[in-house]
Amino acid sequence: MGFKRPVTNYKLLFEGTEYDGLEITTSSLSVAELQEVTRSSASAVEGDVSTALGMVKASDELLRKFADSIVTWNLEEEDDTPILPSFEAVASLEPAFLMTIVSAWMGAITGVSPDLGKDSGSGETFPEALIPMVS
Repeated sequence: MGFKRPVTNYKLLFEGTEYDGLEITTSSLSVAELQEVTRSSASAVEGDVSTALGMVKASDELLRKFADSIVTWNLEEEDDTPILPSFEAVASLEPAFLMTIVSAWMGAITGVSPDLGKDSGSGETFPEALIPMVS
């Protein structure tokens, strides 16, 4: 009997933000998929001749990967009709809203919080600096 690799799902919550109440459960990406999305995004930003086209291609790839990763979400239309997760539904969202969601997803799958370092103080003085030196 072998060991089956784990399938990791992430529950993205937006408590304490303007999107409080939004809940999205997503699956992760494989390392190869994450590298592909990262490589595509990096090459689009490097500034080749087709930068605009590269950015569109990179964002299209990222949005497709994100849409494919959605397991569940509680997004609804104004008339309370549930919005089924799909690439088209994701692409219809406003940019700022979508970037908040995608940032939370990327933070979850990479283990890096989007708020890392936010409101971080400089910390205390390193203790060794306070130890008197004997000469």
